[in-house]
Amino acid sequence: MFILGGISMFNKRGKKKSQEKGKLMDNKKYKLMIKEEIIRKLIEKEEVLKNVEGELLENKKLAQEKDNLSKEYLGRLERLQADFENYKKRQEKKKKEFIEFANEELLND
Repeated sequence: MFILGGISMFNKRGKKKSQEKGKLMDNKKYKLMIKEEIIRKLIEKEEVLKNVEGELLENKKLAQEKDNLSKEYLGRLERLQADFENYKKRQEKKKKEFIEFANEELLND
């Protein structure tokens, strides 16, 4: 009876140990799966980050080009405005000179 009891205790202990080993193995597999999932997600996020950084650089370059173009257009506009103001002043001066000349001619006649 003692032997049977001992065998039966051994079997229970053996089952218990194998169950614990099974749980440990399941736990290790689970941890490994979690680590692999985390690594996969990190790799995906790194790829997304690289794409976003690339787009950001392209957008910065495009913004710089547009900024340069707008500065060029603003410079042209300012020069045209200055030219037009000078034209108006010349025309006003010519008009005054013409009126003075016409009045002078009237007074001389």
